[in-house]
Amino acid sequence: MFAGSLASADIVSDICRYGTSSPSFDGVLHSLRDLQSSPRVTLSNLGVSRQGRPLPLLIVHDPAVPLAGTVRLFIVARQHGTEASGTVACLALARHFAKARGEEEQTLLRQLSLLMVPVANPDGMCAGRRANGGGADLNRHWGGSGEPEIRAIKAAVRQHQPHALIDMHELPAGSGKPSFRDNFIQTIGRDGALSADLTTDCAATSARLASWMSQCGLPLSVYYDGANESLNLCHRYFGLGAGIPSYLFEAKCGSGRPLAERVRFHVLGTLV
Repeated sequence: MFAGSLASADIVSDICRYGTSSPSFDGVLHSLRDLQSSPRVTLSNLGVSRQGRPLPLLIVHDPAVPLAGTVRLFIVARQHGTEASGTVACLALARHFAKARGEEEQTLLRQLSLLMVPVANPDGMCAGRRANGGGADLNRHWGGSGEPEIRAIKAAVRQHQPHALIDMHELPAGSGKPSFRDNFIQTIGRDGALSADLTTDCAATSARLASWMSQCGLPLSVYYDGANESLNLCHRYFGLGAGIPSYLFEAKCGSGRPLAERVRFHVLGTLV
């Protein structure tokens, strides 16, 4: 119902006006502290990174409705320190919904809570590199428990029991791999070894995502995982391992794909 009002209300553009630049990690922390003035915002730290930086968790919801009484969408952004658009999209979503007075937004927040980790890899962000402070590519280690960032996010997901999860990324600017030539979403495909409820949910949602991305002029491919895939990727760990409908969002970067477009991809996908 909410997705049907996106175009007429131009909510995507309203949100994306907050997503025109990429702040430093200190700038992210400053923005998060500013958002705490809204009664809709709860800010906490999940723990610390390999090098001791905080791992903020930002929750946006209607304070009149118990968090447990809402649909909870958990978003992980910037596992790779150089991928800015997920962080910017999280901040833009938070800024908009923290103070929006529109009927659509208020209706949505009575039903849905956004739980966001805007920077899952602060060490990589501060160093301008993909890996974390220990040299690990976080999105290759979810099947284990060696990285503190991963342990902290797993604990938060266990605590809040989200109904769905998004892992926001960017695609390399140049790649010969066919699946890397454009934006894509990867989720759990139909497989007799998996819960029918899980796979039906993921199939229906990915179809809506593809439809809305097409209507909004954003190219999109959709890929599916089966039951036998490795659990080392975040969306597979929570989707295949924990049974949570989970989606890997990959926004193409590089020439002709400015930050604003990549942020728009993540914002629209989150709303749908």
